[in-house]
Amino acid sequence: MDEENTRSRKKMRYSFMRSPIIGFNKGNRDIALKIKTVSEKLDEIAKEKAMYGFDELYKAPDHELPRLSSTSLVDHSSVYGRDDQKKNVVLVLIDCGNLEVLPPLGRLPNLESLSLKRVGVRRLDAGFLGIEEVENANNINEGEIARVTAFPKLKTLWIQKLFNLEEWDGIERRVGEEDATTTSKFIMPQLLKLTIDSCPLLRALPDYVLAAPLQVLCLTASPNLRKRYGEEEKGEDWHKISHIQDVTIN
Repeated sequence: MDEENTRSRKKMRYSFMRSPIIGFNKGNRDIALKIKTVSEKLDEIAKEKAMYGFDELYKAPDHELPRLSSTSLVDHSSVYGRDDQKKNVVLVLIDCGNLEVLPPLGRLPNLESLSLKRVGVRRLDAGFLGIEEVENANNINEGEIARVTAFPKLKTLWIQKLFNLEEWDGIERRVGEEDATTTSKFIMPQLLKLTIDSCPLLRALPDYVLAAPLQVLCLTASPNLRKRYGEEEKGEDWHKISHIQDVTIN
């Protein structure tokens, strides 16, 4: 009986010792395979690094580089490239159906292209031009003339699908003529292309637009304008646009 118990204890001890050894060896094999895979990948990366010369790029400098100062402000003198483009501004207002009054966009000095599409305004007036009031008019000396220019660099203007637009106010004097406040006002002096599309209620164009150096005028899906300026319709103001090189009205 004692002999049998002794054999049983030896068997249990052997089984107990054998199980963790087998598990340990299997774990070692898995780790070894992973280490081998990672090692091979690192060797591959090292070869590519040497091949493409990355060793030189990432070589540590001989001296510590100075830390750049941080600021929330941009120093424009340190900005390089596209000098001409950064001076030109393009503004697009689309799907502003609740916008009934436009800001004084005429005061943007570098605006070259303006597009208004599906905006809820009913009227384009002096507020849109930004010349409702002449700043510092009281400081003008006797005999002096203040010069005010709205949209000084605007070359292209698109007005599309302003279904509520009825009036586009002009001015009571010719462009450049001095008024009672000794102020000379110039509006869109460089405008070259005007497109008006789907503005069914708009009745007429302002005088300052007709006085601009327009080369292209396109009036489409705007029946009141077609009736007023169309040659085939013998519009009453056809003569005001007949000098423009490229005119499309339909």
